[in-house]
Amino acid sequence: MSQAITLQLYLQQPLQYSRLVELPFTSSAEAFDHLLQLFDTLPIGSDGCLVCDAVMNDDVCLVNYREGGYSLAQEDSTAVIEIIPGTYMFQQLQFPPTSGKQLLPQLSRFALSLDYSDKSTYTIYVRIYKEKQFETAIQFISPSQTKEV
Repeated sequence: MSQAITLQLYLQQPLQYSRLVELPFTSSAEAFDHLLQLFDTLPIGSDGCLVCDAVMNDDVCLVNYREGGYSLAQEDSTAVIEIIPGTYMFQQLQFPPTSGKQLLPQLSRFALSLDYSDKSTYTIYVRIYKEKQFETAIQFISPSQTKEV
C-alpha cells in the first residue's frame, strides 16, 4: 500500500455547494455512502462535500460528521456550504474508497496528521468530485496550521 502524501493547497476561489444533504446522518461513513449513491445519477462535474470536525482528546482523535452538501455541474446558485479561499492541508486519495467503511481509516489518518499543538479541533472537508461516469476523486481539505484562513 502506498503512503498518502499531504500537500499544501492555496485555494484562490471558494468551493461552493448549493444543495444540502437533508438526511440526518450519525456518521461520516453513512453520509459518504449516501453521496456516492447520489453521485451515480448526477452529471459529470458535480461536486460534493462532507463537513467534519476532527477533535483530539487525550491522544484519541475523533472525526464527527457535521453536514454535507453538493452542487451540480455548472450550477450557479447561492452557496449553503462554502470552503473559503485560503491555505489548506490537502490530500487526494489515489484509490477512492467505494464505501464509507473504507473511507473512515483514511480520514482518520489524515485527521491524525494535523498539528494539534495549538488547538484541539479542526474542520475537515471531504470533497467528492465526479470526474467521469462512475469515477470520483476524493480529497481531504483542512485549514492549514501555518496561516489563518
